[in-house]
Amino acid sequence: MAAGCIKELSQWLTTEKGQVAIYDATNITVEIRRFILDQLPANIAPIFLEFTITHPATVEHNIDETARFCSEYSYLGFEKARFLLKTKLALLEPYYQSVGYSDSEKLFSCIHMIDVKSQIIIKNLYGYLEVSFHLMLVFSL
Repeated sequence: MAAGCIKELSQWLTTEKGQVAIYDATNITVEIRRFILDQLPANIAPIFLEFTITHPATVEHNIDETARFCSEYSYLGFEKARFLLKTKLALLEPYYQSVGYSDSEKLFSCIHMIDVKSQIIIKNLYGYLEVSFHLMLVFSL
């Protein structure tokens, strides 16, 4: 499924003159991100966005808000959605690898936001100054 989405995204960017596309997925490992990069044509330069929350109360709040308001989970009801989200988080957490820190990802373009507005780390965004500026404005609201 991921390969099909990336192929469609690539086609839209190259043949339909798209300028920005967002591939929203759980790309928690170096291998998954490398797979994504390998699927893209050389003329498409992805920027990986990573959001990390370190405060347990904020994590719980976000789980509750997602369970209540995200249409992807609305059919489950609040308690089942909350259980599913917590289970998914617990299953994925041991495999999580932060983007841009491994030797094989040192050249990846990425923006890592920690605790919403507390810290923003921007790596390898050569030529992307305008993009990063606008992203910082959006996230500073």
